[in-house]
Amino acid sequence: GAGNKGAAPDGKESGSPETRILAPMTRLPAEAALVLSGCHSLVLIDGETTGDPLESAALKAMRWEVSDGSSKTSRVVPSAGTERKKPGSPFSVSGSSRPTDGVEVLTRHHFSSRLQRMSCVVRDVANRKHYAVVKGSPEMVGKLLAKKPKGYDEAATLLSRRGYRVISLAYRPLSTAKDVESAQDARSSCEEGCAFAGFVAFTCRVRRDTKMILTRLRQGGMGVAMVTGDALLTAIHVAKEVGICDPDGGDGGADGGADPLTGETNKELLAFLERKRAENSTAAEKEADAKRRKKGAKKGTARPIAILERDGEDGLNLHWVDYDDGSVVRPYDASSVPELASKRDLAVTGTVLALAYEADDGTRSVLEHFKVFARMTPDAKETVIECLHSVDR
Repeated sequence: GAGNKGAAPDGKESGSPETRILAPMTRLPAEAALVLSGCHSLVLIDGETTGDPLESAALKAMRWEVSDGSSKTSRVVPSAGTERKKPGSPFSVSGSSRPTDGVEVLTRHHFSSRLQRMSCVVRDVANRKHYAVVKGSPEMVGKLLAKKPKGYDEAATLLSRRGYRVISLAYRPLSTAKDVESAQDARSSCEEGCAFAGFVAFTCRVRRDTKMILTRLRQGGMGVAMVTGDALLTAIHVAKEVGICDPDGGDGGADGGADPLTGETNKELLAFLERKRAENSTAAEKEADAKRRKKGAKKGTARPIAILERDGEDGLNLHWVDYDDGSVVRPYDASSVPELASKRDLAVTGTVLALAYEADDGTRSVLEHFKVFARMTPDAKETVIECLHSVDR
């Protein structure tokens, strides 16, 4: 399931750090509501809303919906009330003379995994005003803002570390017909010079049995890694939650060193896992595995995480940094990855991994030692999977 909340860097709610910047979707700022109601890929087919489940969840949380009217354009309107839920409320964007009770999508610049964003040109039906609306990863949308607000990066980082999937929202009024035409014709024109409208934070819960299943696969001799398009910090949070990255210092941290194959009732699955364990585990690996489990049984121990980063936004030199405190661990060298992986769980983004391919020819041969691959495009995911399949294990 997915839950969502709106967030802005200057939120002032009390409580834990994240709750101070979070608010229910029913209390969204008007500008954020404008972006969510206009920047999406949802369409109505035979009376059913079809498209990205997270986009649909966001609209439902706002109590807005895609209209089944006769308009040729995609229109979103407030939902009617029910016995259990109040009707959706119109919102008033700054500078408008009346509340907005309908948003029409005139043009879509569809989501690009490379650009990590999408944008649309929309019309406020009630006020007959046009806007460019943009949503995407905080890092990419941040580069498009006319002025990035204070606390922007810190808020995005905080929410990602808590496991939220964070989407940044931005908008820009289109004052003239020429502005509208330009934004419709060119994506770059649509997305430039936008104002920040807020973050939307989604919680995507994992299945209760995921950690147990992954632990059994790993104990059966199979390597487990995560390859995702989500933000790195969000991916690490989930990886720790399901035992891909080990929060307790043992092999998965779920069983305090116990063999999870014990008690498996499916004889066919048990035989397969035992065969894979025998095929893939060398004597040295078994000895190291036993040491990790023994260490993990000690209360309070934690296996640290190292993230591969580059020097500055445009830097070409790569180094490992500690996930917890950001300190530099060591420069990047592919030949030392197996040794580092014996002490830490390793994580990387698609952008940095591409630089690592160029910086060291040995990178492709050591990908099996990485636990988390984040912000990966479809092509980058395919490359990683091909490299992992080529490893003789």
